[in-house]
Amino acid sequence: MKTAFFIFSFEIFSGILLGITLGSSFIDNIIHNYPENPLFVDFVLILYGSTALLVGIILILFQNAMTFSICNFIIIFCGASTVPTLTLQSVAYLPHALKPTGSSLFVCQYHILGFTLGGILPGLAVDIFNNYTAALCVIFLPGIITLSSLFSIMYIKFYRIKRAKISGRSIYIKGVVVM
Repeated sequence: MKTAFFIFSFEIFSGILLGITLGSSFIDNIIHNYPENPLFVDFVLILYGSTALLVGIILILFQNAMTFSICNFIIIFCGASTVPTLTLQSVAYLPHALKPTGSSLFVCQYHILGFTLGGILPGLAVDIFNNYTAALCVIFLPGIITLSSLFSIMYIKFYRIKRAKISGRSIYIKGVVVM
């Protein structure tokens, strides 16, 4: 029992730590090195989201301890990698004086909706359906909403850039002139 506790604790801790340090720094390097190509950052976020969703589906289909351990690590890594970037993108268009307040509200939303509802909704699903697979579906399948939001954002940016190129004018996306 102590070994299982250690493995699951270590995977969660290391997934979050590695996701924030390595995964988000990878995205930050893309933002820094390719500021003229904002769609590349969106593509990487979609890649992280797609990976998390695919691994979540694998976890729902193959329910055993090893699958749970590996898939949970990958999901936590991908999620932790995107939080700093999504926080920055959520406050990118705010005036400078409101950025600290905006990022605080984003993190509060993340904690309130993620941690509070993340514990309540799976429990309700188990109570309603008398099935633990329903709880796994409630936990891992809402990534479809996130992924569709990221696709929508990329679609909007792509067509703004395309319209600007056709009309011959430049546009600003997060302070960078895109021709």
